[in-house]
Amino acid sequence: MDKQIEQPWLQKHQWKLISAGGLLMVICLIIWLAIPRGVVLSSETLRFGEVRFGDFQEIIVANGTVEPEKSVLIDAKEGGTILEIKTEEGQIVKAGDVLVTLQNESLILDYMQRETQIVEQINNLRNTRIALEQNIRSVQDQLDDVVKTTAGAQRKFISDSSLYATNGIARNDYMTSRDEYEYLSRRTATFAKRLQQDRRYQQVQFKRIDASIALMERNLEMIRSTIDEMSVKAPLGGQLNAFDLEVGQVLQRNASIGRIDVPGKFKIRALVDQHYLNRVATGQLATIEYEKKLFELQIDKVQTLVENGQFEVMLSFTDSIPEGIRRGQSFQVKIMISAQTKANMIPRGPHYQTSGGNYVYVVSEDGTYATKRAVSIGKQNPDYYEVTDGLEEGEQIIISSYDHFKDEDRITIEQTDK
Repeated sequence: MDKQIEQPWLQKHQWKLISAGGLLMVICLIIWLAIPRGVVLSSETLRFGEVRFGDFQEIIVANGTVEPEKSVLIDAKEGGTILEIKTEEGQIVKAGDVLVTLQNESLILDYMQRETQIVEQINNLRNTRIALEQNIRSVQDQLDDVVKTTAGAQRKFISDSSLYATNGIARNDYMTSRDEYEYLSRRTATFAKRLQQDRRYQQVQFKRIDASIALMERNLEMIRSTIDEMSVKAPLGGQLNAFDLEVGQVLQRNASIGRIDVPGKFKIRALVDQHYLNRVATGQLATIEYEKKLFELQIDKVQTLVENGQFEVMLSFTDSIPEGIRRGQSFQVKIMISAQTKANMIPRGPHYQTSGGNYVYVVSEDGTYATKRAVSIGKQNPDYYEVTDGLEEGEQIIISSYDHFKDEDRITIEQTDK
């Protein structure tokens, strides 16, 4: 009779054990998945920043453009056809140098006619002045004659008066001598008064004539200078720019033909966001970087007119001017609009665009997760945001974009082995 061999317990129950183990793993997986873990992100996809405490200064960045400190436009005031170009764009010119010669025959003929008319008017006024002087001399001569005649009549009247008193002459002769003397005396007084009035009138007329002649001579000088402006000259010394002309080209009246920039002296015109209009003022300092060097500027003028959401400020260099800069170069101008203070601060990053500065994701000490926390952001500069509430020095936060998890209160961070 064969003996029955009994199987080992493990072998006998191995399928039950395998089933129970599988069931346990499924239950553990279900439990693990049921634990709230939020969004899971790899640490490689995130950027982190640390809350620092130190010196903080509010700085805004504006786009600035280099301009000459002094620049003058050149106009062809009377216009005409270009006969000759004396210089080229980019050259250094001196004040008074002829830049271009124009021709305008109709203009010259017109001014020559006007010049002739003015010269004739001046001559007529001068002739009038001569006539007034001659009239005064004529009256003076008449007065001199009357005075001389009156003096003779006076002597005769005195002599006849003595003779008449002694019955030396007839009464009729005495009366004739007296009447003659009195007539000549009245005539002398009349001529003297007339001469006085004529001289006063002459002085008034002379002033008017002289003023008219002076005005006409100024007009004449302007006409001659206008004709001379057929040669357009440099109003000051400097570098000639925007000077693009051709011989034979016709220029309209007051057409701009170029610009002269005073070399070596520059300013910067910057456009600032309208948000800072009430916080930007003259005297505030700013910096630009050129060839890895910082140069300090100062705001000289603030234009309060807002266009396209921006306003203009003009800045001048407080010390040295960068060598080699040119009109039209662009710079990022960092304007300091607050004093330096001590504060908590966090690095700038895309997180601000998502949160608006209202919250951040703070990383746990072990770096395995991050939780959303409300914060208060104050001022800012190109590198940092000032934190006025909600964070402590040394804490780590996520500074990359929150767009994909902004609605989560907690996210899990998977550490990636490098």
